[in-house]
Amino acid sequence: MSERGYAATGISAISKSSGLPTSSIYWHFESKQGLLASVMERSALRWIADLERAQDPPGNPAERLGRLLVRGFSTFEERPPEFLRLAIFLSLERSDDPKLVESLRRVRERSGRILVTALEAVFAEAGAARARQVAEECAHFAMALCEGCFIGHQIDPEQFDFEMLASQLHVALLAIGTDLMTRPTEMSA
Repeated sequence: MSERGYAATGISAISKSSGLPTSSIYWHFESKQGLLASVMERSALRWIADLERAQDPPGNPAERLGRLLVRGFSTFEERPPEFLRLAIFLSLERSDDPKLVESLRRVRERSGRILVTALEAVFAEAGAARARQVAEECAHFAMALCEGCFIGHQIDPEQFDFEMLASQLHVALLAIGTDLMTRPTEMSA
């Protein structure tokens, strides 16, 4: 599917490539969409595990956040995760398939949780509830920026310096989080 595209890849081609009977594919995955969702999610989980390891000590929470961002961006350049390319393509082409949409949401949610956890540690001094709120707002911004960078890199790879982008995002997240912490919470407003 990553070579030919989703629409141009039939179950018979998948069966031939895998050596499995078509009936086995349908029995295990119910549909081509189910197979794709499963393959994408498995690939994404390996990528996510790699991101989680980037947060291991040493360093303070801000330094670990920086390593996480560098690791996430360097993946785009070193070995772009095929699941991201397919996920973006399929979210535009087949957003009506509930299994596929749910798989995409689970992957996005899990990678977002990694960012939230890293950011919560950075802003822990504000208390758990406030750190969580600030972390979620910052993570939303970071996810949108990362997704945009991935798409931009697919269009024009020569225009992206991922190390610089990771550094800039790190500075931006720390600044945005610090700014958010100075604002009154919605509950007290």
